[in-house]
Amino acid sequence: MDQRELDERCLRWNHHLRRPAFCANPGCPSRDPDRWKDLLGVMRLTAGGAGGPEAVVRPIGDSFRDAIRTRPVHIDVARARVQHAAYLHALRELGFSIRLLPTDEALPDGCFVEDQALIVGRRALILRAGHPDRRAEASSVAAGLRDAGLQVGRQERGRIDGGDVLRVGHTLVVGRSSRTDADGVAELRAAFPELQVREVDVAEGTLHLKCHCSSPAPGLVLVAEGTVAPTAFHGLGRVRITPAEEAWGANTVGRAGKVLLAAGFPGVGAILREEGLVPIEVELDEIAKADGSPSCLSLLVDG
Repeated sequence: MDQRELDERCLRWNHHLRRPAFCANPGCPSRDPDRWKDLLGVMRLTAGGAGGPEAVVRPIGDSFRDAIRTRPVHIDVARARVQHAAYLHALRELGFSIRLLPTDEALPDGCFVEDQALIVGRRALILRAGHPDRRAEASSVAAGLRDAGLQVGRQERGRIDGGDVLRVGHTLVVGRSSRTDADGVAELRAAFPELQVREVDVAEGTLHLKCHCSSPAPGLVLVAEGTVAPTAFHGLGRVRITPAEEAWGANTVGRAGKVLLAAGFPGVGAILREEGLVPIEVELDEIAKADGSPSCLSLLVDG
């Protein structure tokens, strides 16, 4: 591959994400044929607005290497971008069109949009993030949700991360973690009075409630063994316990009988198949270095 072809590749990728070209970097994904194939797929994504269900996402920026994380590990940003591209493809397989928020290098954790809002029907509540360094992400998320046609309100008191809120039917199960407090939960109750709110404790050392649980289909909850007490979901549907050694795999995104999950969790995949669901596995281990799970990377808007 000559330099001209490489430059053309990077210019196309650069234009799509409105980012500086990075083909001079030996680690640029456009140099690798397999990675380039993934990137081409992202370029074919629609920008939302088709009237059906949408996934609001933010591309990964260079500053992702500085994302907040619980372990002092190196993050390969180029590899994380390729995994994010594969994640977007999987969302399309679930039937979502993609609405891209602008990349902002001042927001290293900006790809984890779930923490910034809670969406119920055509209403969204912009949340006051538990970590002060992440509160600057809220304004661009709010703008994107307004562009998607949602009525947008804002939490004024307390703090909540979206990763601590799991909706199961007409109930919001809210984790009391280091990122979510009582004042925040009270605001949530006031914003969505038509829903029941059930509070549960999040184990010390666990970032969010949804790190180890999810609801991939109506009336079904996955909970990793030894994490959240299954009684927290009593009366909300079937509760399936996933293997303790696959705790991270219990976080999923599901729609229309298909379920997106991180690769490497065969026990979780087997449970999903037992439930008559189709697992779609995506490599997300690089993104997981910043404590990210599948649901963290998108805000889902009903059509």
